[in-house]
Amino acid sequence: MSIITVAHRGAPTVARENTLRSIRAAIDRGADWVEIDTHVTADGRLVVVHDPTFERLWGVKLAVAEGNWPQLEKALDGGTDDGVPLLGEVLEVVRDAGRTLMIDLPDSRIARVCCDFLQQDQSAVVLTGDPDGLTLARDRLPRIPIALSWESPDLPGADLLAACRPQWVNQQHDLLDDAAVDQLHSGGHGVCCYTVDDPDDMHRLASLGVDAIISNDISLLRKTLVP
Repeated sequence: MSIITVAHRGAPTVARENTLRSIRAAIDRGADWVEIDTHVTADGRLVVVHDPTFERLWGVKLAVAEGNWPQLEKALDGGTDDGVPLLGEVLEVVRDAGRTLMIDLPDSRIARVCCDFLQQDQSAVVLTGDPDGLTLARDRLPRIPIALSWESPDLPGADLLAACRPQWVNQQHDLLDDAAVDQLHSGGHGVCCYTVDDPDDMHRLASLGVDAIISNDISLLRKTLVP
């Protein structure tokens, strides 16, 4: 079985996470999918950054939702490979490389804006993240692929699965065992898992029959899983 290799926030062991340089590094190292995060600026632009503020990675004490894009672009090296990119820029790079972009939606508000952005073209995209946001996305974009994020040993209930209709359940990796994988597969769902950076864990998950693995170290993941 071929396992989908997913680069978490690009290649953060090589370049600053969620930047174009990090995205390109993940593609160069063979990632099948690239997972990124997005937030919405005060003027409604989708920017690729994990945290709701820029302080951790950029040293800028400003919430994403409080800044307009022209202001942020100038302060955070937008338009360069090392700066904060717009979602559209990242999606173009990933599509041009023939790969798939996995967009993590942290809440329903951001999911709504992202659905508007993707309304005309949902190719090469998988959505993951908040269950409420993904349920909204399923209503807005009925055919878009979804990987329902989950972090409980109890698998998602029937009502949520019916509302979200995910192609995959994206489970915290240390909560997966044979029974969970078999149950998800028997229900018609693929199994994705996060965030896996140890070769022993990669081998264990492969032996369970998972369909996709998300890692911070895409080179190690590919070396471990791909002959």
